[in-house]
Amino acid sequence: MIERGKTSPSVSTLYKLSEALEVPITAFFRTEPPREAIVFRKSSRRTRVEFQRGVWEGLGGESFVGRVEPFMLTLEGGATSGPHGLVHSGHEFVICLKGQLEYEVEEQR
Repeated sequence: MIERGKTSPSVSTLYKLSEALEVPITAFFRTEPPREAIVFRKSSRRTRVEFQRGVWEGLGGESFVGRVEPFMLTLEGGATSGPHGLVHSGHEFVICLKGQLEYEVEEQR
C-alpha cells in the first residue's frame, strides 16, 4: 500500500525498513549527494517527508561525512511513533521544544 501511494508509513515502519535494508532512514528520501565536513542547511532546503500526524525533516545528515544523522520530527498533539516502538542502532539526542513528550530508551522513560 505504501508503494502504491495508498497509505503513508509510520515512523516506526520507516525505521524497521531502514534496519532490515541496513540503510540510513534518509536513504528513502534522497539521492546520494556529495558528502561534506561542514553542512549548512536552510529550513527551506531541508528534505521534508510528511507522514500520518507529523513531518520528518533532515537537518543535513544526508550530506555529512560523519556518522551523525540529525533530523527534526514534528508531531501533532497525541501523535505516536506508530503501533510499534522505534528500534534502531546508533545514538539518540532528543529535545522537546514545545508540549510534552514521552520517550522510552531501553525500558526507561
